[in-house]
Amino acid sequence: MGERLGLGPKAFIQAGGLTLIEHAVARLAPAVDRVVVALPAGGCDTKPAGLAEVPCIEGRANRRATVRALLEAVDEPWVVIHDAARPFTPTDVFTRVLNAAYTTNAASAALPVADTLHHAGRDMPVDRHDLMAIQTPQAFNRETLLQAHRNPAHQNVDVTDDAQLVRIDGGTVTLVQGSRRSHKITFPEDLPFVEALMRGWTPSP
Repeated sequence: MGERLGLGPKAFIQAGGLTLIEHAVARLAPAVDRVVVALPAGGCDTKPAGLAEVPCIEGRANRRATVRALLEAVDEPWVVIHDAARPFTPTDVFTRVLNAAYTTNAASAALPVADTLHHAGRDMPVDRHDLMAIQTPQAFNRETLLQAHRNPAHQNVDVTDDAQLVRIDGGTVTLVQGSRRSHKITFPEDLPFVEALMRGWTPSP
């Protein structure tokens, strides 16, 4: 729903004549055989024109439940999970993540942390050299991810992405090079970043 952005469903925000989800799908589609999207309540009946031929399910109460519903709506052996909040992820990132998952069952895009970090509770700096910022896309053997979602032991465990869930379930997730173009649109202050990308600004990978 994009509540922190405060502009209604994030997927439907316009940028350069297309919604964010249309931008995301356009970059994902060349790397996969099929795309299925999850949209807020009523969204499948009023989805953007660019998604007219894309299968759609209604999103659930939260991200985790929505991903599980998507997994249960497909039967492909390999899946890629991605967010409309990262609409400009280059296609080659999807390909890298998938290729890594074919070998290890699970993979995620990630970038080295650039900022200085500080642990507020301990009032001390944190060494960033071994830290990575996790992004989407994330790719998985479907059964591996579905098993992690269905495991009753994990239902009350707080996780923010599917890679965390697979690790909790005992799996290993390979990290591959993400992209600074995969900036996550979360707050109103992020919207100028969208506009810059639409004007053709190309940061380093």
